[in-house]
Amino acid sequence: MVLGLAAVAVGAPGYAAAEAAHRIYAAPHGTGTACTADKPCSIQQAQLSARTAAAGMDSDIHVLLAGGTYYLAEPLTFTSADSGRNGFRIVWQPAGPQRPILSGGIPLSGWAPAADAPNRWSVDVPDGISTRGLYANDVRVPRSRGTNPVTLTRTTPTSNFASGGYTAANSSLASWRNPDQIEFVYDNHQAWGQSRCLVGSIVGTAVTMSQPCWQNTQRRSSPIGQGNDNPSGGFPSLAANSQPTWIENAFELMKAGDWYYDKSLHKVYYWPKSGEDPASMTFVLAVNEHVVHSEASWTDPLANVTFTGIEYAHTTWYQPSTNVGFSQIQASNTVTLPNGYNFQGLCQYVTNPPVFPPAGELPGQCPTENYTPPTAAVQLSGTKNVQFLNSRFRHIGNAGLWLYHGANGDLVEGNEFTDISSNGLVLGAMDDPLPLDDDPDEIAINNSIRNNYLHNVAEEFSGGVGISVYYTRGTVVEHNQLMDMPYTGVSFGWGGHHIDINHLTADPSINQDNAIRNNVFINTMRDRSDGGPMYTQGHQSNNTWEHALQVTGNVAFSNPGPRYFFYHDEGSSYILLDGNAEYGNGGGFNGGCTTPGPVRVTNNYRVGAINSNICSFNGPAANFTSQGNVQISGNPSPGVIPNSLLSNAGLQPAYQHQLYQQPPRIYIVSDPDSAAGTLISGSGFSPDSQVAIGGYPAKLVQYVSPNYLIAHFAPGKTKGDLTVTNAAGVGTKSGLVGGNNVALGKPASQISTLTGFGDLSAGKGVDGNTSGDYTQQAMAHTNSAANAWWRVDLGQVYNLDKIQVWNRTGAQAEVDRDKDYWVLVSSTPFTDDKPAAAWAATPGVWSFHDTGTMGRPTTIDGPMTGRYIQVQLSGTNYLVVAELMAFMAETAPPPPVITSPADTSAGDGAVTVTGSAERWSTIAVRDGSTTVCTTEADLTGSWSCTPESSLAAGSHSLTATATNANKQTSEPSTPVSYLVLNGTGFTTGGGWLTEPNLGTKSDFGFTAKYLKNGNIQGNSQYTYRKTLTADQVANPAGGYLPAGDYDWTIKSNAMTALGQSCTSTKPKVCTATFTGKSTITAVNRATGIAYSLGGNNQFQVDVTDNGEPGSGNATTNPDTYAIRVWDASGTYYQLGTPTAQLPLNGGNIQVRP
Repeated sequence: MVLGLAAVAVGAPGYAAAEAAHRIYAAPHGTGTACTADKPCSIQQAQLSARTAAAGMDSDIHVLLAGGTYYLAEPLTFTSADSGRNGFRIVWQPAGPQRPILSGGIPLSGWAPAADAPNRWSVDVPDGISTRGLYANDVRVPRSRGTNPVTLTRTTPTSNFASGGYTAANSSLASWRNPDQIEFVYDNHQAWGQSRCLVGSIVGTAVTMSQPCWQNTQRRSSPIGQGNDNPSGGFPSLAANSQPTWIENAFELMKAGDWYYDKSLHKVYYWPKSGEDPASMTFVLAVNEHVVHSEASWTDPLANVTFTGIEYAHTTWYQPSTNVGFSQIQASNTVTLPNGYNFQGLCQYVTNPPVFPPAGELPGQCPTENYTPPTAAVQLSGTKNVQFLNSRFRHIGNAGLWLYHGANGDLVEGNEFTDISSNGLVLGAMDDPLPLDDDPDEIAINNSIRNNYLHNVAEEFSGGVGISVYYTRGTVVEHNQLMDMPYTGVSFGWGGHHIDINHLTADPSINQDNAIRNNVFINTMRDRSDGGPMYTQGHQSNNTWEHALQVTGNVAFSNPGPRYFFYHDEGSSYILLDGNAEYGNGGGFNGGCTTPGPVRVTNNYRVGAINSNICSFNGPAANFTSQGNVQISGNPSPGVIPNSLLSNAGLQPAYQHQLYQQPPRIYIVSDPDSAAGTLISGSGFSPDSQVAIGGYPAKLVQYVSPNYLIAHFAPGKTKGDLTVTNAAGVGTKSGLVGGNNVALGKPASQISTLTGFGDLSAGKGVDGNTSGDYTQQAMAHTNSAANAWWRVDLGQVYNLDKIQVWNRTGAQAEVDRDKDYWVLVSSTPFTDDKPAAAWAATPGVWSFHDTGTMGRPTTIDGPMTGRYIQVQLSGTNYLVVAELMAFMAETAPPPPVITSPADTSAGDGAVTVTGSAERWSTIAVRDGSTTVCTTEADLTGSWSCTPESSLAAGSHSLTATATNANKQTSEPSTPVSYLVLNGTGFTTGGGWLTEPNLGTKSDFGFTAKYLKNGNIQGNSQYTYRKTLTADQVANPAGGYLPAGDYDWTIKSNAMTALGQSCTSTKPKVCTATFTGKSTITAVNRATGIAYSLGGNNQFQVDVTDNGEPGSGNATTNPDTYAIRVWDASGTYYQLGTPTAQLPLNGGNIQVRP
């Protein structure tokens, strides 16, 4: 069963019938100037025709692009002449359902086996091109790449690294083809990014690096401001012993699936994979930096233009393949000028001591060149009310879209950004943080970025970000999904870290009235660290809360390497974090480095620590406040975070179709055994998604949004691969271990506890947090010791099915501390520090030994039985336990409970049996030994079962059993005695009647009804207790029953109503008499011996109805009864005297004419 929201509407993005009076048609192979539907022109001519028509606009102009690829020899360049006028817009859109593609590439054909290299194919390309991107069958092809085969030693640098490089251990590199095209990649240069430099030359063992890339990467200035603040951010130089992490564009490193560009021979080489035939494949080589460009400005803007339903593709980035290289500072911004390391982007802080500000300059104005941002496939300055809607930015070698220098009122909505080498979407600029006149037309103001799907960006330059917003005002970034990125998701206000936190007014910016809200971040920070799903740098307001950055309603999960969920880095101030949620991430909730604040943290659901700044603050007192925040586990169950918050984050319904076109992705799955259900977090879930675990379908699936499902599984079927299936395919999360974790929160101890780094006590190993993040103390951690151990007491002996142990995250040397370890289980305590091998040899101790490194997790299969679990190292080292989980072996469910009918009750044969049991178990109801119906318990464990055939009149014993999904059946429930009536006569059953004189207690008659002319079979029974003296009761076998304490049970075999009468005055009192045959059984309570006194005894009941419950008469004069029994010799027992009636306690008698 699937519970969902409204159905999803999927249509052709950006395509709608153009209703404007003026239409202009273009096609990939269009010619002429007619630009009509039957005679489309080229896209360049369509632009000229639109310009001409715009002069006298009296309606929108629609430029309709036929489907197909437009290979652009030059980018389409837009100016103010391309603007809509007179309140109308120029709309660039598809002419039909097929999406037009604006390509900066050239198709490659004519492939042939390379004459100069085995296994490779080649094709000639035009002279003079620069490229970094090749696409085969619409898939990016990796450039030739491999590890460095020769040890390199950095040469002694000159004073400013104006020359230099490496000395190789041998001269083998000198024989490589085109040394000056080889690129060294330093992926370990910074935690937040990498740098790349071309080789200049290789002669013998001398490897000379290109300039100025080598200089700018090797030597970074770190000016010190007043108060020892480092306003430049302290960007590190490349370490002296750094080797290239890998080498790219080396012919000698090619392997199957790689390509190589030989600029000197004007050839592209491709090494086909097994089974590929390059002659039958489609190849596109990216050769242009832009497909759309502008020459507009804030004084003469491009205005009132909409681009919708278009794909932008196949661009490259020239700079990294030059001697300038890619000397990254942050977020794909680089140092590019000669000696730029010492001044570029450092503003007034290049002097020492710095001047605040330099003479003749306003605060915040950079007197020197700023860092160089990446170019973009679509790069527009001076835009006003320009829209990019429902489009795709894909197969891009630089950034996707960049709007800057006067971007005003622009809208970017409903687009997909994917397979992009650098930043996905960029807004604003960092070269003018505070314009001289603060003119709203000059700055980036009142722009919206919403409902965009950004994934797999920064695929080549891994320090890039999804959405980079420099200095802006009134920017709203909302309802976007950012997923699968190596570094930060959204960055606000970065301009090079030139922030003086001791003199906050020395670095103002235009930033204010911005918002980041209702976005979802998934698997950002995939490869890098020292970032977060969201990041800020610098002031975010004009020093008032009214204009502060609002960060609300965002959700982030499964972001493995962030420093924080929200990283407010140097100089960040005036930020409100309210109503957000994060889980399944590394790092803290919020924090930064030299952040002055103020920062308010309110009403968030968080796993990581609040306000956990990593750098000491050197300026005025930091200002951080927090309240109303809820700490949750790293893998919360449904309901912990409100569904309303989860469903509102990310793409809104009209744009969710983008996610349904790909197979589901599963990132986090909460406890599949939880009675609250299982929260499945990921992407691409649709309302009709089907969920299964281990091949067993979920019993109930609730659709929350494309990112969340809530599934309910039958107990016992919660292990194996979890799958989510929809029309686009199947997503899988492998190896789930369901079951009750009996170690959670149990008392733990360890040989010692590492101090000075926060709480690393033993209990952190059973707190449910598996992140293993050392910066957040998400682990138990000992000191270095011989045979270091950690233990947990489960509180009782358990039969265990599995144990999982989780290592920490971090550097490999730290992870490898948990190497050559044991897991031991015992029913008796571990009491000393003897080696693990000795414990393993101890009788009664179960052991597991792994000579490798503990995983994340290592899953250890049972069975194992015990109360105490110990993790222990073989040698001497620190022991770390991020988490240990111990799962009970599966057992049969507990017996059900029957809640209706009540025990000893009576009623109709068409009875419905209800009760409670383990959720989703199969219930079998039995009458005696016969199964009369089966059903299934629901999510809450409630069940209801009605036999197909009515039960026969008479007494029945009802029980129920529960069977789980593993076919394990419970013991029967407590029996329920139920009497079926035939619908007439005197009816009784349940309740207690008491006779104070004799001390009797009977289950006769909480309901007694007289029905006229009734005749009932076997429907009366009562039991009472009476002590006999000798000779009181004849024994049919001879003599009398022995004296003693007896339980007497009297059952009527047949009863006849003798009559009834009622008083004529009110309150009306009615009486009736019933008689019949009865059987009597007496059981001696001391000996247990039962005596049958025969079945031919006379039985008479006289009843009086004094009013229904609740009436005044019934309250003051309760219903009464008298019972008499005769044998052949006369009355031998009766309740009360022959003429007296006893009050009916707790029951009701109805006598009606």
